[in-house]
Amino acid sequence: MVKASLFSPATPHFFQPFLLGSKSHLNIPVQFFSEHIEGKHEGKTVTLRSDASEKTWKVKMEGQRLTHGWKEFVEAHVLGVGDFVVFRHERDMLFHVTALGPNCCEIRYTLSGSRCQEDEEESGEIDKEVEKNLTKFVKLTPTSASFETGRQHLPASFTRVNGLIKPGKIILVDKKGAEWAMELKVETTNGSIMYMYIMSRNGWSIFCRVNEVRAGESLTLELIRGGASPMLKFCSKMEQPPFEAEASAHKRAKWSQEIKDKTAEEGEPSHRTRASKETNANQENLQDKQPCSVSDLLMTKVKHSVVSTLTSIRRFREELKTKEQELEDTLQEIKNLERRRQRE
Repeated sequence: MVKASLFSPATPHFFQPFLLGSKSHLNIPVQFFSEHIEGKHEGKTVTLRSDASEKTWKVKMEGQRLTHGWKEFVEAHVLGVGDFVVFRHERDMLFHVTALGPNCCEIRYTLSGSRCQEDEEESGEIDKEVEKNLTKFVKLTPTSASFETGRQHLPASFTRVNGLIKPGKIILVDKKGAEWAMELKVETTNGSIMYMYIMSRNGWSIFCRVNEVRAGESLTLELIRGGASPMLKFCSKMEQPPFEAEASAHKRAKWSQEIKDKTAEEGEPSHRTRASKETNANQENLQDKQPCSVSDLLMTKVKHSVVSTLTSIRRFREELKTKEQELEDTLQEIKNLERRRQRE
């Protein structure tokens, strides 16, 4: 007897990519839910099993979501961003789950139930790459004192991981793409603890005003160039509470006039100079970049995981098509063989 197709109605399947929120719950695809669950099994507890263990897991289904109990299943199978899971509906709310890694192959487990080292390292590489991207962003909250002194401390967690540990020049880029040259300085406490800070007597306060950031508000900067002369680009500012929004609008005109007055007194600031070819090239590149919102800190990670998962899904689909074609060819050969026997 010919083996049933992978997509046989007797054992319907669905698969889902493992994204950031997948550890706490998993959504069942709308079409699968409407065809095989809706009106029949809503609100029940589903049973999950896998080839990795003889144990079964009871998971609550709330609407189209698998919730309570799903986290335990995830932890037992060491699933992470970049993996995805294939569900095979065997009978009354019993699912066999197959976990696939970023390489689109079934994840292998040891006898103790832990994930094989090679598979775990490959999955971990995605998370490490995402975390690396997130370290390029830093949130600063200037105060009235920092505006007066022109001194803004940088978090040690940001400076150390990005190698900003030596004094020198630092360039800030405002939301319009203009460059502001400032000093990156170092301060030590008790001769051992080191802090880095930005120093520019008037430049720091004017830079914040150009970006419409007041004392007490937060802004996010992105490190777009490291090395001896690092460059930080203005990314966003924290959205103001509703009760402050109106007051802010009234003060923008005043800020604009103050900036003009400062510029007139000090002359054209050197931090806006674009005479060199290198600066021109940097400016063109920066103008091509659109300002990002505060949520981009999380969106970077989500985007990376979605792209990675889509790539894995496309590979998986191609393999399924190849396998399906092989089964179709085998079935056709069997039919031809049956016809020949009937003729004989």
